[in-house]
Amino acid sequence: IEPLVFTCYGDLIAKDVWVGSDSKKKDSTIVALHQISAKGRARFTDADVQIETQLNIGNDWGRASGSVEFKEGFNFDFSTPELDLANVKNLIDLKWRGKIALEGNTRGDSDAAVLKVKGSTKGLSLEDYYFDQLQTNLIYEKGTLALDNTEFNVEGLKAQGRLALDFDAKPRTTIQGNFKIPQLSFPGIRA
Repeated sequence: IEPLVFTCYGDLIAKDVWVGSDSKKKDSTIVALHQISAKGRARFTDADVQIETQLNIGNDWGRASGSVEFKEGFNFDFSTPELDLANVKNLIDLKWRGKIALEGNTRGDSDAAVLKVKGSTKGLSLEDYYFDQLQTNLIYEKGTLALDNTEFNVEGLKAQGRLALDFDAKPRTTIQGNFKIPQLSFPGIRA
């Protein structure tokens, strides 16, 4: 008997999309979107599903490809030249603003996942902190969001370093950072 293999092509529109780390707790959001659309193909076998697609969130687009191996887990690569964070309803329960270009990978299984992203931004703010232009390697694993090899510029301040947010810390989330500041200027002060 030949193994089962079939390929589907199609379009998808999903509204009020929510991805979380625990379906019983609403405060475990990884990402929530107002709407996402996709156009692509999926190849199904008895061992896996392979996917290639173009995604649209608001007016922004990106690409994603990867596979779900039923016995092993999932592995997806993705990229976008620009994503306006105004089109994202919720991203790890933090308040984000600005635009981001990114390229990354997520892999895992039904127990855990790892997210690795290389990104750059324009007009970025996180909560009430404004970073303007930022370049970083973001890693999310085991409840910790790390921004490694980070460089940002904010109104006369240039900084380089690492920032980590531990969402599983008790009694509340902790933030740790280590930065070098090679450039600092005070435009209103003269020597």
